[in-house]
Amino acid sequence: MNSLKTIEIYNYKSIKHLELNLNRNLNIIVGSNNSGKSNIISAIFESLDVKNLDTAFQSISRLENFERKLPKTILSTSNKQIITLNNKNKHSIEYEDNNTNTIYNESAKEAVNKRIKIAKVDNNTSLDQSIIEIVQFFDDLDNNEVAILLSNINRDLLAISKDYYSLLIFNNELYVADCYGDTAPINEKSNGVKKLIIMSYYINKYNVKNNKMPDIILFDEPEVHLHIEAQRYLYKKIQEVFKNSQIIISTHSTAFINETDINNILLIERDVLQGTYIDYNKKDKVKLLEINQIMGINLLDTLRININSTVVMVEGKTDKIVHQYIYHRLFPKKSLTFIETEGADKISDFITVYKEVFPNPPLGVLDYDKKGLEMAKKIQNNFNSDYNNRIILNNNKSIKESNLDEKIEDEYSIQLEDLFEKEFIIECISELLIEDEISDTLKEDLESYQNFKSFENVIKKKNIMKKDSKYHINKYSLNLLIIRKLKELDEPNFQKTTSKFQEIYITLNKKNNT
Repeated sequence: MNSLKTIEIYNYKSIKHLELNLNRNLNIIVGSNNSGKSNIISAIFESLDVKNLDTAFQSISRLENFERKLPKTILSTSNKQIITLNNKNKHSIEYEDNNTNTIYNESAKEAVNKRIKIAKVDNNTSLDQSIIEIVQFFDDLDNNEVAILLSNINRDLLAISKDYYSLLIFNNELYVADCYGDTAPINEKSNGVKKLIIMSYYINKYNVKNNKMPDIILFDEPEVHLHIEAQRYLYKKIQEVFKNSQIIISTHSTAFINETDINNILLIERDVLQGTYIDYNKKDKVKLLEINQIMGINLLDTLRININSTVVMVEGKTDKIVHQYIYHRLFPKKSLTFIETEGADKISDFITVYKEVFPNPPLGVLDYDKKGLEMAKKIQNNFNSDYNNRIILNNNKSIKESNLDEKIEDEYSIQLEDLFEKEFIIECISELLIEDEISDTLKEDLESYQNFKSFENVIKKKNIMKKDSKYHINKYSLNLLIIRKLKELDEPNFQKTTSKFQEIYITLNKKNNT
């Protein structure tokens, strides 16, 4: 299939001059309101779907200095064609195909259609007009094709709607049945229901025989009226159905953005001087932050932290829960905020985003084990000494002070659980195991407890021996139990049980004040 490589647009609504470099398969256009996303979709479609040369573009050109000017569009395709529209006057479409120039006038539409088949799903088209299109489309199908299309539409309706809806045909009229036993003409249904049906129709119409899949499919904010789960389903469905087409989507949907590689996202901006534009020199991390802002994703809100507080990165949710409780009990007047990074391997990515927002480097605590050392080495290689000095391991040494090339055997590793007084953590593990009805043999292993990692290895070995074994440590449950038992301790015993934590926090507080 033919696809677009680049498109240059001149003098079109919010666009003074814009050059787009497009991916062969997926292109997601993101931008703030009124940045010109829909204008790009329209420009591409109008360029390749010329219906009437006498009126093409006249209704969509911009006013500049109170003088109406016709837009000019230049497209290059994967088949090495260059298409220039309105280069000389409103009647001309010029093709450069294999270095051969040809000017088409009356046959322009035919010339375009021979080269590129394009389709558009447009929110500017009224829902009622779209319904009329669906009715007409069904009229042109035989009974077998109608049955197939209806079945596929209803399958997807079930997937993208919170309530059950089913599309029916009576006497060439469309009806909608719902889960409440109500069946009504489609025009009597809400805009939300109409949108569900329209989107289900568009992602299935091309599976009908003799309806050729488009080379290029354009979607202008297809997520409108759809709840978040429906948006996720729609996004995956679009990619599945149009896997051999070039997909171009303008969207405000976080569901679309979160599932998309950053290289497939075109960040559109607009200012007074340039109009609509793209800054191709913008680094991915900056681009990501701006996309988050456009989507309404505020890093501060997401992390629930104040810009004036100091963040301490920890590896997981259980680490955060325990650290947060112990620290604030030991240092009630201090203001460290513990943030989970969903694993040691994500800490480097977190720092990359974090340092674009906050003035000071974050603090951090990593497990003193193989994985922790690997991450520490990655941080050391990617960031400056300020970061290396402010992130420490569970042995209370900073990355800067540690030998990152050393090999740590499991029995010498230090995880969160190993920071507690030995008798306390054994008591907690024993209580958790009793609740899980663990055998006496495992309790004996616990009595020879070295560290948490070695005990986990014992459990893993027993799991190999017994297929349906319940031998496991649910760390989330364990750490909730730890906090409950910490709350039961009086202050002297609490201080004794958490003395290693206190050493780490003293180090963090010192580094925070330097």
